[in-house]
Amino acid sequence: MDTQFAAILADLKNRTPEVRENGAKELFRVVQSWLATHPPEAAPQIWNEVNQKILFPLTAQSTNTYERLGGIAAIDKLRILESEATLETKRNLFRLLTYVKHVLPTSEMPVMTAAAATFGKILQVGGPSFTGSVIEMEVQRAWDLMTQDKTEHGRFAGVVILTEIATYASAQFFAYVNLTLEKVVTPLRDPRETVRKAAASLLSKCLAIVAAQERGSKPPIFMYILNEAQKGVKSTYPEVIQGSLLIYRELLMTTNLFMEEYFIDTCEKILGLKTHKDVAVRKTVTALLPVCARYDAMMFNEHFLHKAMAWLLPQLSKSTDKQFVLETIGPIALSVTSEMKQFMPEIMAQVKECLAQRGKKGSVSDKAIFECIRMLAAAVGPNLTKLLHDQLDLIFANEFNEHVCNSLAACVVSIPPLLGAIQDRLLDKLTIILSGQSYRPTGAPMPVTRPEISLAQIAASTSQNIPKSPETIQLALETLATFDFSGYELSDVVRTCALPYLEDETSEIRLRAAITCCQLFMREPGPGQRSICPLDVINEVLEKLLTASIADTDANIRVTVLSNLDERFDKHLAQAEHVRLLFMAMNDEMYDVRFKAVAIIGRLGFYNPADLMPSLRKTLIQLLTELEYVSSTPSRNTTAEFFTALIKSTERLIKPYTLALLKVVLPKASDANPIFSRHMIECIGLLAVIGGDEITPHVPEMMRIIISTLQDGQTPAQKRDTALITLGQVCANTAYVVDPIIDHPELLAILARMLKTDTTAETRREVLRVLGILGAVDPYVRRKRLAQDDSLKDPAVRQMTAPFTMSGMSSDEYFQTVAMSALLNILNDNALASQHLGVIDAIMTIFKLQGLKCNSFLVKIIPAFISVTRLSNARHQDHYLQQMALLVEIVKSHIQSFTRDILDMCRDLWANQVLHLPLITLIENLSKVLAADFKPHVPAVLPLLLLPIEQGYPESWVHASISEPIVPTDIGKLNVNQQHLKHAWDISNVVSREDWQEWFKNFSTELLRESTSPALRACATLVEAHPPLGLDLFNAAFISCWTELYSQYQEDLVPSITLALTTNRHADLTLILLNLVEFMEHEGCTLPIDIGTLGRVAEQATAYAKAMHYKELEYFEGVSPELVESLVSISTKLQLHDVAWAILKTNTVAEELKLDRWYERLGRWSDALEAYDDKLEDDSESQETLLGRMRCLYALGEWEPLNAAVDANWGDFSNELRKEIAPLASAASFNLYQWDMMEEHVSFMSSDLPDRFFYRAVLAVHRNQFQKADSAIAKARDILQSDLAGLEDYTRVYGSMIRVQLLSELEEIIHYKRNADQPERLEIMRKTWSKRYLIRFSYH
Repeated sequence: MDTQFAAILADLKNRTPEVRENGAKELFRVVQSWLATHPPEAAPQIWNEVNQKILFPLTAQSTNTYERLGGIAAIDKLRILESEATLETKRNLFRLLTYVKHVLPTSEMPVMTAAAATFGKILQVGGPSFTGSVIEMEVQRAWDLMTQDKTEHGRFAGVVILTEIATYASAQFFAYVNLTLEKVVTPLRDPRETVRKAAASLLSKCLAIVAAQERGSKPPIFMYILNEAQKGVKSTYPEVIQGSLLIYRELLMTTNLFMEEYFIDTCEKILGLKTHKDVAVRKTVTALLPVCARYDAMMFNEHFLHKAMAWLLPQLSKSTDKQFVLETIGPIALSVTSEMKQFMPEIMAQVKECLAQRGKKGSVSDKAIFECIRMLAAAVGPNLTKLLHDQLDLIFANEFNEHVCNSLAACVVSIPPLLGAIQDRLLDKLTIILSGQSYRPTGAPMPVTRPEISLAQIAASTSQNIPKSPETIQLALETLATFDFSGYELSDVVRTCALPYLEDETSEIRLRAAITCCQLFMREPGPGQRSICPLDVINEVLEKLLTASIADTDANIRVTVLSNLDERFDKHLAQAEHVRLLFMAMNDEMYDVRFKAVAIIGRLGFYNPADLMPSLRKTLIQLLTELEYVSSTPSRNTTAEFFTALIKSTERLIKPYTLALLKVVLPKASDANPIFSRHMIECIGLLAVIGGDEITPHVPEMMRIIISTLQDGQTPAQKRDTALITLGQVCANTAYVVDPIIDHPELLAILARMLKTDTTAETRREVLRVLGILGAVDPYVRRKRLAQDDSLKDPAVRQMTAPFTMSGMSSDEYFQTVAMSALLNILNDNALASQHLGVIDAIMTIFKLQGLKCNSFLVKIIPAFISVTRLSNARHQDHYLQQMALLVEIVKSHIQSFTRDILDMCRDLWANQVLHLPLITLIENLSKVLAADFKPHVPAVLPLLLLPIEQGYPESWVHASISEPIVPTDIGKLNVNQQHLKHAWDISNVVSREDWQEWFKNFSTELLRESTSPALRACATLVEAHPPLGLDLFNAAFISCWTELYSQYQEDLVPSITLALTTNRHADLTLILLNLVEFMEHEGCTLPIDIGTLGRVAEQATAYAKAMHYKELEYFEGVSPELVESLVSISTKLQLHDVAWAILKTNTVAEELKLDRWYERLGRWSDALEAYDDKLEDDSESQETLLGRMRCLYALGEWEPLNAAVDANWGDFSNELRKEIAPLASAASFNLYQWDMMEEHVSFMSSDLPDRFFYRAVLAVHRNQFQKADSAIAKARDILQSDLAGLEDYTRVYGSMIRVQLLSELEEIIHYKRNADQPERLEIMRKTWSKRYLIRFSYH
C-alpha cells in the first residue's frame, strides 16, 4: 500500500493536469477496491492512511499550487465513496470539507476555483442532514470574507463559497438569501473584474432561489437590487457602472416578470452608456443587448432594435470591435427572428470579409464567425439562401474545424434549399481529408487514368499525403457519421475513408473510426432508396470491426465497437464466423467488453441458436464453476454480475436449464457478501421470468429469501431495490398473486415503510408496481383471514405506543414519553438499522440534558440498546459501547438491575480485540457506580480482564477511560424563536403538491428545533435523516410551541393551518393536520378553525369518523338541509344505515332535502336515477339534474346511457362543468372502447387526478406507443403515492389499491403485446389475470 500511495502522491504533485487527474482516479480505484475486499469495520484504517499520507500533506501543509490542485482532485473523486448516510460518512465528509477549506481563501485563483467546486459537490453528497450542520457557520464566514476582506482572493473566496452553497443547498440557503443579496452589492462594485464576475454569478443564483419561492409576487429584495443598479449606472467609477450593468443582466435573466414595467427604462439606461469612454463598460453594454432582446423581443424590436443596430453596424467595420459585435448580433437575431432581414446584406458583407481573412493575423475567430452564421440562419431561415450560397466556396476554402461543422449542420436544417450544395462540398472535403481523393459516388466508373487500387493501398496513400492533425481526422470521421447525407450511398466511403483508420496508431482516431463505421455503414436508406451494398462488403467490414473488438489494445475501443453493433447488424452478425469472434470477446479481460458481447449474443439467439448453443453451454458451465470455487471477493462479485447479464441476455436460449440454474442460485442468494447475493437475487427474478410455471414449487423458498432481504435493516439500498423488483417478477410470472398479502401479512408493512421512508422516486414507483402485481384483496377477506390466526397479524408487537393525549401527565413528562416511544420504535425495527446510530445519539442527548428524569425508560432502553449493539458491525459497536458507558455514568445505581445482561454482552463481544477498550471502559464505569454491589459480578469479569494482560498487551489502554465525570443538568424549558417558526409556517409561496410536501417537512422540523422540550429538540437532527420521525412527534412539537406563541403569532399560524387543510392535494397531509386539530381539542387548546370547514375537509379526506364528529358539533349549532344531507352521507359511508334513516326521519329539515340527493348519499343509485329522470321531465335543461343523472349512471355502470347523455350535452357545457364531468365521460368511453372520444374527455380532466394519466396510458397502449404509456403510468403512480401513505389502514386505501393494480395490469398488457411470439409467457399472464379476479373475493 505504501508503494501504491507513493506513486499516486507523485502523480498528484505533477504539473500536468492530465497526470494529476489520473492520480486521483487511481487513488479512487485503490480505495474503492480496498473497501470492497475488507469488512466494514476496517474502513477507518484506509481512510486514516489516505488522510495522513495524501490529503493532509497536499491541502493543509503544501503551499505549491500544483500539489494543492492534486489534493483537491483527489478529494473530488473520493467524495463519491461517501454517499451513504452513516456516522462515518459524516465524519469523513467533515474531514474532506476541512481540507478544502484550507485553501479557501488562498492567493492562487485556480486553486480556489477548483476548491469551491469540490466544496459544493461535498455538500451535494452529504445531503440535507450534513449540509444543515455546516451551512450557518460557512455562510457567516463567507459573508465576512466577501464584505470585510479587502484582498482579491478573500472576496473571491467568499463569493464562490456562497455560490456553491446556493447551488447545492438552495433549500437551506433560502433563510440567508435576502441578507446575501444585500451584501453581494459590495463585491459587484469591486475594482477587480474577476471578483465582479464571480459576484454576478452569485447574484444570479440568489435571485433564482427567491424567484422560485416567491412566484407570482414582487419581492422587496428585487426592488432593492434594482435601485442599487439604477444608482450605480450614474456613478463616475467604471467598475461601479459595470457592476450595475451586471445587476441589470441578472435581473432580466432571472426574475421572471419583475422587470416588465422597468424594461424600457432599463434598456434606455443601458444604451445610454454605449459610448462610455471605458472599454469594459462598452463591452458590457454590447453583451447586454441580446439579454434585453431575449427578455421582451416585441418591445425591444419596437423601441430599440434600430437604435441598437445603428450603433452595432458601424462597429462591425472596425477590426478591433468586429469579433465582439458578431458575438452580439447573432443572439439578437435569434430573439427578433425575421425582423433582422433588413440588416442581412450589410451583416453578410462583413461576414464575407471575415471569411476572406480567415487564418490571417488579427482575423476574427472562427467561433465568432460561424456561430453568427448559425444564429442568423436560424433567425431568418431561407431568406439567407442566396447570401450564404455565395459564400460557401469561402467557407470550404480554409481550415475545416468544429465551428464550421456545427454551423453547416444547423444551416441545412434552417435553410433546406442549401442542403444539396453543402452536402456536395462537405463530402468532397471529408474524403480529401480522410483518403486524399475526391468523393466518387458508389457505382461510378473509376477514371481511366487511375487503375483500381486495393484497400491497403488506399490506406498507404492516405498516410503519404500532407500530414493532418489527429484532431482534424477525428472531426472528419465524426462529421461523416453525424451529418445529414441523406440521398447518398456511403458504403464505399466507409471502406475507403473510415475503415483504414481502425489500424491507426492514435487510439482516439481508432475509436472515432470504429464509431463512424458502425453508425454509417448500416444507415437506413432514405425514402425511395434501397441499399446496394453487397454481402461480401458487409461481412468484410463486420469482420474488421469484430477483430478490433477483440484485438485492439485499448479497452475503450473494444467496448465502443461492441456497443455500436446494435440490432441493425444482427442478421449479419448471426453468421457462424462472426459468432465465433463474439464468443472470443466474451472472454476478454475487461468485464465491460464481456457484458457487451453477451448482450449481442443474446439477441442473435433469435436468428441462429444452433451455432450459439454449444459455446453458450460451455460458458454457463465455466461460470457456474467460478461461482462455486472462486474465493476472491472482487472476482466472485464480477462473475456473479456477468452470470446475471448472461441470463438476462439469453433467456430464450437457456429456458431448458431454468430449474437446474435455479437450484444453484437459491442457496447463494443468502450469501453474506451483499454484492454477490444481490446478483443472485436478481438471477432469481430473471429465472422466474424465463421459467414461469416451472419454478412454482420453489416459490416459498424464494419468498423467504426476498422478504428476509427486505426486512433486514442492514441491507444496502441497491440490494433491497433488487429484492423488490424480484418480488414483482416472481409473483407476476408464477401467478402467485393476492395470496402473498394473505400468506405474508408483514409484506404490506414492509412495503408501507419503504413507501414512507425511501427518498428515491424510482423505488417508490417500484413499490407501487409490486403492490399492483400482488393485487388488491377485499379488506373483509383480509381481516377474516388475519383473525383466524393471531400469528399472521401485522407485526406491531414490539412497537411502543405513545399516549395520544397527556392524560394527567405533566407536559415535560409527556414530551419525554412521546420522544422516547418514537425513538425506541426505530431502535426496535431492524429494517431501520441505518438510523440506529442517530437514535442512540438522540437518546444520549436526552439523558445528558435531563438526567434521572428519564430513568423510567431504562427498562425499555437498555434491552434495545444491548440488542442493537450485539447485531451491529464492529465500528458501530465501538460507538455504542462508548455511549453505553456514558449512560451508566449518568444513571448511576439505577443500572443495577441490568448489570448481568450488560456483562453477558461484554463477554460475548470480548472475542473482538478492537472492542477491548470500550468494553473495559463500560465495565469500569459499572464498577464505579455500583461500588460494593458490583462485587458479585467480579468472578465473571476478572478472567476477561486478566487475559490481555497475560498475553502482553500494552498498558496504554488499561486506564484509557479516565475522564471528567458527566454531570447531567436539567436545563428545563427552552425558549422558542417565534420569528423562525413564522417563516417555517408561511405558505404564501406554496403552490404545487411538491411545495406542500416540502412545506410540511420544513415546518415539522422547525417545530422540533424550536420546541420548549429538550427531549423533542434532541430529535430534530434525526428527523432530517428519517422524516417519518417528524410525523410521529408532530403533535407534541406543535403544542409545545403553540403554548409559548404570542397571540399575534397564533393568529398568523391558524390561517396557514386552515389554508393547508383546504388547498393541499396530499391526502396524507390533510389527515395529519386533522389529527393535529383533534389532538389540540383533546388538550383544551382548540384551534380557532371553523367547524364547518373541518367537517367538509374531513369528509373529503375520507376521515368519516372525524367528519361525523365535526358535523355533530355543527348540528348542535344549527340545522340546515345541507348539514342533514352531509350527516346522512357520512353515516352511510360508515355503514350506519339505521343512523342515516333516523336522521332523515327525525328532522323536519329533511323534508326540504331533494330526494335524488339523499338517495345518492345513501348509495341507492337506482332510486336516485329514477328521481333524476322524473325531474328531467319537468326541466330537461337543468344542468344540475343532468350531472346528478350522470353520476348515477356512472355508479351503476350503465356506460351506454351515460355515454349518450355526455354526447348529447357535451357541447352545451361550460369548460368548468366539462372538467367535472370528464372523469365520468372518460370512464364511459373507456368501457365502450371509444378511444377518440376518450382522448377529448381526458384532456379536460384535472392534472392532479391519477385517472387522467391512467386513461392516457390506455390510449398510448391502444396505439402501441409504449414509451408514452410508461411515462403516463409513472405519473399516475407519483400521484397515488400520497394516497397510499396510510397503507397500514388497508380498508381506507383499498380504492387506491384497485387503481395501483390497474396500472400494473396495464404494464402487463404492454409486455403481452411485446411478447406476442412467446405463447408460454402469454399463457402465464392470462393465468395471473384470472387468478387475481377469482381469488380477490373468494379467498377462504
